[in-house]
Amino acid sequence: METGSYLLSNTYSVENNSIYFFEATVYTKKFGGVFIEKKYWYGYNIDWFQKWNWYFKYCAALLQIKYPRYDVDIKWGAKKPELVEDFNILKQRKAKQDITTCKRMITKYENAILQYKEIEQLKLIPDWENPKYLKALTTLDKYKDRLSELINVTQ
Repeated sequence: METGSYLLSNTYSVENNSIYFFEATVYTKKFGGVFIEKKYWYGYNIDWFQKWNWYFKYCAALLQIKYPRYDVDIKWGAKKPELVEDFNILKQRKAKQDITTCKRMITKYENAILQYKEIEQLKLIPDWENPKYLKALTTLDKYKDRLSELINVTQ
């Protein structure tokens, strides 16, 4: 059973092109038993592999609980992708998702700020020093900067 295969990273550099995997396989006995079940995760960079390593070990432990008399063989490590284009495709897909997220968040914050401005303009003494309003402005700027960085990276 193959589970999540994706590359998540905040960096889009070409230097780190190793893809990490974790595999837990259940056999009836050690060294050549009959295959029972397999869980496999592939396509993680080193940061996300370290972050989710606890989950992989947890799933392997669940397999050991499910099959207490059988052997659970655990393998993990780094692989070079078969094609460098595959790695680049994963990076481009991630960049596209980040661009979509930035655009969505920019729209969300612009609408919220516009709504707040309309409400405050109706008041006799508007509160333009509201901490939530100022935080929304800085967050909006952060997403706009991130969007411009991502657009420059993808071109």
